[in-house]
Amino acid sequence: MAYSGTGAPPGTITYVLPGDSAATIQSKLNSVQAGNSLVFTGGATYDFAGKTIVGKSGVTIWADGPVVIANAPGAGTHGAFDFSGKSDWTIGGKAPGQGFVFNGSLIDATNASGNWAIGNSQFNN
Repeated sequence: MAYSGTGAPPGTITYVLPGDSAATIQSKLNSVQAGNSLVFTGGATYDFAGKTIVGKSGVTIWADGPVVIANAPGAGTHGAFDFSGKSDWTIGGKAPGQGFVFNGSLIDATNASGNWAIGNSQFNN
């Protein structure tokens, strides 16, 4: 089951580093097993270069401090993260103002099921 609280993310952590490309982020997420977390290093901007990261059921995507997502797909697309049809997942940050900032993008949760949550995130434009 995905994480729904604040503090440290659950399970084994795989880190996304500043400068990682969307392809690298997708590869790292593909390696994360259910019950574990993909953690973005805080204080950085991540350029998705028009790409969508396809989510997985049972994982947590976590911002370890302010994380800006730039150049991800916007309205009418699957957005920065596509969790459509997935179950038991979480996208969040450790506190208000200490999570994801989606500039001109979104998260697709169409037909998501089970226990899923998006928290401590900001959506601009």
